[in-house]
Amino acid sequence: MSKKRIQITAGITVDSSSYYQRVHNKDTDKINTIDNQKPLHGTSSVVLETKPYKFTVERTLQPKTEGSASSTPSDKPQKKKIEYDTSQLNA
Repeated sequence: MSKKRIQITAGITVDSSSYYQRVHNKDTDKINTIDNQKPLHGTSSVVLETKPYKFTVERTLQPKTEGSASSTPSDKPQKKKIEYDTSQLNA
């Protein structure tokens, strides 16, 4: 049997006038809610791979200035990369 590998990738670009975020900390069972009415621009990339199973998420968010289609260069983007590797798990 051949070892075939599958990779699924999705890229997302977001421009919004406001955003809502809910963060649940499972260790303390605390829920933090953020409701921001400022414009935001962001990009996200999601990659799912097999053999070994790997799930990667990259996200960049930048505040936008009012009436502008692009973010201001003085604003530093918030970049987050999350990677899950389950190659060491037993089946």
